[in-house]
Amino acid sequence: MAFPSSQTKMVPALVPEGAFVFRDHVGWVQVERVEECGPFVKTFNMGHAEPIQFLNTEDVLGKSPCTSIELPKAERETKEPISPADLNRIAQAIDLRYHAFVIVAAGTGMRFSELAGLTVDRVDFLRKTIRVDRQLEREVQGHGFTSPKTKASIRTIPVHQSVIEAISAHIARFGKGEDDVIFSAEGGKKLRYSNFRRRTWVSAVGQVAGLPSKTGIHALRHSYASILIEGGEQPKVIQERLGHASIVETMNTYGHLFPSSAERTRAILGSALVVSPRGDEMCTTKDAEEAA
Repeated sequence: MAFPSSQTKMVPALVPEGAFVFRDHVGWVQVERVEECGPFVKTFNMGHAEPIQFLNTEDVLGKSPCTSIELPKAERETKEPISPADLNRIAQAIDLRYHAFVIVAAGTGMRFSELAGLTVDRVDFLRKTIRVDRQLEREVQGHGFTSPKTKASIRTIPVHQSVIEAISAHIARFGKGEDDVIFSAEGGKKLRYSNFRRRTWVSAVGQVAGLPSKTGIHALRHSYASILIEGGEQPKVIQERLGHASIVETMNTYGHLFPSSAERTRAILGSALVVSPRGDEMCTTKDAEEAA
């Protein structure tokens, strides 16, 4: 029986007609050792679900051996944004060619692939907005334009004048890259995430004292969100700006950055519940504490 070439490399050893052999679910389930906890199943690689389904369809497997595996709930890693001061330090330390990249990333919350695929015609310099309706494919899939991560990722982002000025200055100094992309590598070639991270980003982060060496490019997006939260922007608006599919995703990712609502709740109730006490019910806080 022949398998499609794209699936062959993901399917464990196959023996004569009707039988399927697998060893420790290799290639199907990723096992990770956590200190003091021993090995445990962390994630199920959904990219392998297709060949497993193919085997089921062809009656090679009666049942996927992965269906009985109960995966533990994944704990979300707390997203720590880069402070405005450190953002400035990174922008000053990074290769001049990518100075504007840092400003635009932190000023729009756009993902790397969205920034790498940003072209001049998507920037409205007069209205100060940036239209996100496509992104650049990662190296594995090719290097052309493709649709954004989700439908919700298609959005128009209002930006500050500083972002517009950074883009204008960048184009004046470096020109446009292939297919009119704004941010490009030497020679105008399209940006590749792995190259940019290894050759440019890591070096810039290393020059900022106190900034964790593992700080990733995505931290610029987190900083954008934290700035909006600190400024009092509504969660629903932040969701739309970031291109999240649901408000749940936004709150799960950035909920810890929102200020405590306890005092706000008290203030709201205090201003609304203005009820004059009756003479025979008036008492001080001290009286109430003693009565309790």
